[in-house]
Amino acid sequence: MLYLCSLLFAAEPRFEVQSKALNKEIHYTVWLPKSVDPQKEYPLLIMLHGLGDSDLNWSRGRVLGVYRSAVDQGLLEEHIVLVPNGERGYWSNHLDTSRRYGDWVLEAVSDLERRYRVAEDPSRRTLMGLSMGAFGALSIGLQHPEQFGQLVAMSPTEMGIAASEKPNWSLYTNVLGDPIHQPYLNALEPREWILRGAGQEQRIALIYGAKEQDKFYQGALRLQRAAAAQGIEIAVLEVEEGTHSWKSTWVDTSFLWWMSWLGEIQRGD
Repeated sequence: MLYLCSLLFAAEPRFEVQSKALNKEIHYTVWLPKSVDPQKEYPLLIMLHGLGDSDLNWSRGRVLGVYRSAVDQGLLEEHIVLVPNGERGYWSNHLDTSRRYGDWVLEAVSDLERRYRVAEDPSRRTLMGLSMGAFGALSIGLQHPEQFGQLVAMSPTEMGIAASEKPNWSLYTNVLGDPIHQPYLNALEPREWILRGAGQEQRIALIYGAKEQDKFYQGALRLQRAAAAQGIEIAVLEVEEGTHSWKSTWVDTSFLWWMSWLGEIQRGD
């Protein structure tokens, strides 16, 4: 890979890599501890943005501040945080293989491992996402339990509902084919993975708003029913009056909720 690095802040380097999965150059940002101990192995947190965002949005917006505050409050320990840019690829390998955004996440993790000491134990690795990113976090994470012990999904898209509502939308057909290839959709859908037995050795947290659209709200209920049928316990935060927005559902307290949940797991509370 070819590397270029620029600094957002002293502790938030941004790297540009030549991705084999995407066949082009693309960025990821890293949030580092305040003082990196080269002898210490840090837990890894990967955060996948939603549609319309990027690694820059999350690093320059309030998410970084909430994370720093959670660390300062002792809610969770310092991590090395990977924030890749996923563009509009739905964090999925496309049916026609022209773009492989799911593989890009794993590629970015491998590249990060060559730069920093991060934990290899999946219990010390967390994959988190919001909306499009939440779908990706669940879909990728459930397929790779050997890499990710915790999965956090804030308003994940239920692709079955989404694609049925807008079967001709290029956002979905770019990933799933035109017309949409139902078996391939099922091969990506987190709920289908859970029904096939995935997630048994992982911990999952789910956040969603009670007034989100069906592809989020009903999708969250379907996911919970599938998990219950398989005997999987999911930590759930349903935000009363919450819509699909930063104003009501993806608020600071929602982020702090899952960060506290993660900290308790890692402390063994």
